[in-house]
Amino acid sequence: MLSFHFIVPKLATWSRSPEAFIITHAEFIAPGDQIYSNNSLASAVSWILKRSDIGILQRGGELQYGLSYFDAMGRQMQTDELVKQIDDCNRTRSIILIVHDKMYSKVRRNLPEPTQTDRADGFVIMKYVGHPDDSRNR
Repeated sequence: MLSFHFIVPKLATWSRSPEAFIITHAEFIAPGDQIYSNNSLASAVSWILKRSDIGILQRGGELQYGLSYFDAMGRQMQTDELVKQIDDCNRTRSIILIVHDKMYSKVRRNLPEPTQTDRADGFVIMKYVGHPDDSRNR
């Protein structure tokens, strides 16, 4: 039992427990930010951030059945749809992506350059800051 941490690679243990990564970055996520994650991380992101509005990027996987309900419509997003949302000049809310490193490697060439990015222990967080609402200044 004592030698377990030396035998099992660090990546294998972190891939099963993204909590530390999410907690470390939670202070950069505002309550109004839109958050998207891949299907295998979504439940951890939702639980740790205490949010029920996490969107799913690409495949729904085991969450697909729940995503078919009326109140969950629009929560699943393909990469091209997300790019349109990021590029929307009328968007005031920031968009946060929290994904596994493998997914990041697949989608990063299709995404615009994020405002902030951090990679650690097999996870990636990207932030696309929203545009300020200028309607109040007119």
